[in-house]
Amino acid sequence: MSEIPLTMEELQTPLAEPATTGEVPNEPPENKILPSAFLNANEVVPDTILYKVPSARPKISEIRRTSIMEGTPGSQQTFEIQKPENKKRFKFKSLSFGLMLGFYLPTVVNLICITYSVDIAKTIENFGLGYGLIIFFTYTLIAYGTLTSISALATNGEMQKGGCYYLISRSFGTNYAAAIGFLIILGHASSISSNFFNIGHVCSNLYSPKLMTKSRYGDSILIQFIACSVVLLFQFFGVKFLVILICILAAGLALGVCFLYAGFFVQKPSADGFYQGFSKALFKQNWKPAGAKFDLELFYLFSSVNGVITIADYSGSLSPAKQAIPIGGYSALVTATVFFLLMLFLISGSANFENLPDSVASFMTISSHPLISYIGFICAGFGSAITMTMGGSRTVTQMVKDGLLPKFINAKMINNESVIANVTIVLIGFLFSFVNTREMIQSLTNVFFLIPLALLNLSLYLTASQHNPGFRPVFKVYNKWFSLFLVLVCLVRACLVNWIIFIVTVVVMGSVILIYDRFVKIHDSWGSVLSNHVFYSTMKEALRLYNVQPHVKTYRSNMIFVTQKKPNDCMHAIDFINQLLNGHGMAAVGRVVVTNEPPNIKKLIEERAESFITADDSYHVFYDIACAPTFHEGVRDFLLTAGIGTLRPNTLCLEFPDDWRNDDSSEFFTTLETAFDANFSVTVLRHLNRFKEVDRNGTIDVWWLADDGGLTLLLPYLLSREKQWKNAKLRIMTLSFLDENQDFQETQERMEHLLYKFRIKAEVICIEVSVNNEEPSLLAKQKWQSLVGNSIPENEHHNILTTRYLLLSDLIRNYSAMSSFICLTMLVPRETTIPNIYISWLDILSFLDVPFLFVRGNGENTLSWHI
Repeated sequence: MSEIPLTMEELQTPLAEPATTGEVPNEPPENKILPSAFLNANEVVPDTILYKVPSARPKISEIRRTSIMEGTPGSQQTFEIQKPENKKRFKFKSLSFGLMLGFYLPTVVNLICITYSVDIAKTIENFGLGYGLIIFFTYTLIAYGTLTSISALATNGEMQKGGCYYLISRSFGTNYAAAIGFLIILGHASSISSNFFNIGHVCSNLYSPKLMTKSRYGDSILIQFIACSVVLLFQFFGVKFLVILICILAAGLALGVCFLYAGFFVQKPSADGFYQGFSKALFKQNWKPAGAKFDLELFYLFSSVNGVITIADYSGSLSPAKQAIPIGGYSALVTATVFFLLMLFLISGSANFENLPDSVASFMTISSHPLISYIGFICAGFGSAITMTMGGSRTVTQMVKDGLLPKFINAKMINNESVIANVTIVLIGFLFSFVNTREMIQSLTNVFFLIPLALLNLSLYLTASQHNPGFRPVFKVYNKWFSLFLVLVCLVRACLVNWIIFIVTVVVMGSVILIYDRFVKIHDSWGSVLSNHVFYSTMKEALRLYNVQPHVKTYRSNMIFVTQKKPNDCMHAIDFINQLLNGHGMAAVGRVVVTNEPPNIKKLIEERAESFITADDSYHVFYDIACAPTFHEGVRDFLLTAGIGTLRPNTLCLEFPDDWRNDDSSEFFTTLETAFDANFSVTVLRHLNRFKEVDRNGTIDVWWLADDGGLTLLLPYLLSREKQWKNAKLRIMTLSFLDENQDFQETQERMEHLLYKFRIKAEVICIEVSVNNEEPSLLAKQKWQSLVGNSIPENEHHNILTTRYLLLSDLIRNYSAMSSFICLTMLVPRETTIPNIYISWLDILSFLDVPFLFVRGNGENTLSWHI
C-alpha cells in the first residue's frame, strides 16, 4: 500500500498518556477552564491541556485578526478535549621507471626473499600441506584483493611517492594521516629488521663453528650492523643505482633458486637425512601437521603482505603508472605464487621433517649447491631491505611535506633522498634486530602492515559507495563488497597473529590521532573520502527528512539570525546563538545587503566562504548572504530559501533596533509581521553586548506569560544546559490576576505541575498583579514619554494596553534586574497595531541593562512529556 501522509491535525494529536506510578500531581480534568494571558485577552496561560490538544491554543493568524480589546485580561475560557478517531497510520617525477625495472623486479625479489624467510619446510611441519594450502589460498586472496584496491585507488589520478601512506592519508584526511604514517614506518622498519635477522643468522651459520665474537648471537648482531650500514650507504647512490643493484641481486637470487630446484632432481636421497626422494608415503605423511600444535602466530601471511606493500611503495615512481601498477603487481604476485606452490609440493613429497635442521632457510640444504642458494638468499635479503628502506624513507619524506613531521628532516638531501629519513628507518630496523626471536619480528611486521591493508580496502569501499563523481579509476576490476570483506579478514588476521600487539597498536594509533587533532592543525586540502562521506551522508539524510513527519518529541529550534551587519560587528548575537543551539538545533546567520544597485556577487560569495563562522570549528553556525532593496525583503528571501529540504529554519531571530526612533521603524515591524504571517516562531535579542560579562552562575528568569507551544520555556532551558551556564538557576515567573479573584496557590501549582510534566527543574515565582488598582511607576511613565512623546495620536485601546505593559515593565525591573538573562513571551502585533507603538512596547518591556530575549512560538508544541 502506498504511503499516505498524515494531516497536521493528526500529527499534533498526542497519544494517550501512560499510567504513572508513585505520587504525582493530580491530573487535570478533561474539561479545563483557563484564564486568558496577561499580554492580551485572546491568549491563554501555559497549561498541560494545551499540550494534549494543541488545537485549543489560539493561532497566530487568529490573534492578528482579532480586535485589540476583545475580552479583558484574566477572563475565563473553557476548552474541551475531543479525542480523535483512531485512524490507521501508514509508514510511509623525480625519476620514473617502467613496468619491469621499476616494479616487477623489486616486488619479485621482495616476495621470494620473504618466501625464503617464511621457511617453507617449517611451515609444512607446523601446518601440514593440507592446512597450509587452505591458508595459503585464503591469504593469497587477500593479497590479490588488496592489490585490486591499490590498483583502483592509485589509478584514480596522479599517484605520488609515499606508497600506502599516500593512498590511505588522501582517503582519510589529515586527522588520521600521522597515525597511519607512523604505523607504516614501523612496519617497514620491522620488515627491514627481519631481513637483517635472516642475513645475520645465515652468514653466521656459513662459517660455523668459528666465531667472530664470544657467541653466535653476537656474531649475528655484528653482521646485521654491517648489513644495516651497507643498505644505508646504498640509499645515497640514487634511485637509478638502486634499480640496477636490484637487477643484479635478482640475478643472484634467480641463480640460487635454479640450484635449489635442481637439487630436488640431482641430490641423492638419504634415509637418515632431510631429503629422502619423492614418494607417495612422504606426501601422505606431510599432508597433516607433524604434531597437534596449530600455530596461528606463524608468519605465513607475511609474504603476500610485504609484496603488496612493496607494490604500493613503488607506485609513485612508475611510468605509465596506470598500466604498470596492475600489470606489474599481478605479474609479481603470480610469479611468487607459482614459486611458493611449487616449492610446497616438492618439499611435501620428498622431505622427512623428523630430520629437519634447526636453522634459517634450512630447506636449502636440498640445493645441488647449497652455498650458491644461500648466496641467492642473502641477495634477496639485501634486495628486500633496500626496497623496504626506500619505501619507509619516502613515507617519512611525504609526511614532512604534509606538515606532520618537522621540516629539518628533509633539509639534507642526497640524490633526492632524505639523509635523516633513511637513517631513521634503518636505525629503527636495526633496533628491532635485538628482538631475539624471529617469530616476534614477523608478528610485529604482520600487525603493522595488516592494519594499513585493511584501511586500503576500507578506502576503496567508502569511495566506491558514495557515488563520488571524482572517483574514475582507470582500473575498473574491483568490487566494493569484496573490499569490505577483506577489511574484516585483515583485522581478524592481525588479531590472531598477536592480539596483544594488535590492541596496543590500535590504542597507540588512537592516541596519536587525538594528539594531532588537538595540537597540530592542518588544513585538509586532500579531498578525503571522509569529507566526501560527510557530504554524501548529509545529502542522503536530508532527503530522508522528507519522509520524517513532524513530531513534538523530535522538535528542534532551527533558528536563523538575520542582520545587516557583518559577522564581526554582531559577535555577541552570534556567540549567543552558537551557545544556545549547540547540538540542539540548526543555527544560521543571514546577512542582508540592502542595495538597489547590482551587487558584487563574487565579493559576497568570497565573504561567505571566508567568514570566521565557517572557518572556526567552535562555531556550529551556517552563514549566508542575500541582497535586496529593503531589509524586510531580504528576510523574506531567507525565510523562503534558507536551508535544504526540510532542514530549514523555523524560527526567525532579529536584533532589537535601539535607534528605531531615528530610523524607519516600519521596516522592523513589517519584518515581524512577515514572519508571523508565515507561521514562523520569532525571537528578538537585546542588550547582548553584556552577554559575555554576566555571571553564568546567576539566574535565568523566564516570564512565560502566554502559551506559545513552549518555546519561551525551551530556549532558556537549553541555555541553562550549556556548559558555561550549567550552574545557573532557572526561574519561571507567572502572574496571578487579583482583578479576577485568581487563586495565588492554584496559579503556582498549575505552573509547577506543568514543569513537572516536562521534567524541567526550575523555581516557580508567582506574582500577584492588579491592572485596575495599580499604577505604573513614575520611572516607567517618564521612559514611555521619552519614547513616544506627542507624536502618537490618542487611542483608548492602545492606552489601556500601554498601561498594562508599563506595569509589566515595573515587575520585570523589580524581580529580574539582578538576573543574568531574561526571557519574555513576545506579544503578537495585531493587523491594526501602530508600528511605533508596538516597538515602544518592546522597548519599555526590555528597559534594563540585562541580556534580553523576546520569544514567541508559532503555536506548535515544542515540549512533550510522552515517551
